[in-house]
Amino acid sequence: MLFGRPPQYARFLDAELQFVYMGRVLVVMPQGAALAEHGRLVANADVVRAKVGPGADGLARTAIALVEKLSGVKAPPGVTVAQPTTTPSRIHIPTGRRSAARKKAGVPVWASAAIAVGAVCLLLAPGFLLVRRRRSRPVAIPPARDPDDPYRYRGPL
Repeated sequence: MLFGRPPQYARFLDAELQFVYMGRVLVVMPQGAALAEHGRLVANADVVRAKVGPGADGLARTAIALVEKLSGVKAPPGVTVAQPTTTPSRIHIPTGRRSAARKKAGVPVWASAAIAVGAVCLLLAPGFLLVRRRRSRPVAIPPARDPDDPYRYRGPL
């Protein structure tokens, strides 16, 4: 929903991270870049004029350049930062044990099912107890009538 709209995403992301991270948030997308701080966009000429190159390399280079400009810190002379190659790399799809290990993160399915069944049982238990309690009460049998009862209704005289 916010992909392709760097200013809106920068504001949203900064608002989401405000309790964890108090600094500025830089967002770089193929459509451009944006900078936000304290839930508001920050007008910065370098960020507004940033031209993002094609592909992931272009995104990375633009982000690195903007971070250097915004921080005011450059690599010391004589230190070189390895630039990514322009040839596309193959996509790595994990297989085997590593992918199985990643799937195991979190709560196992059987534990989730047990928790759900337990919650349902806890919700239904009071209803079952009430029904059982009503059924276990003795049925009230009216007392036998005494034929010699002087107050018994005998019909019209």
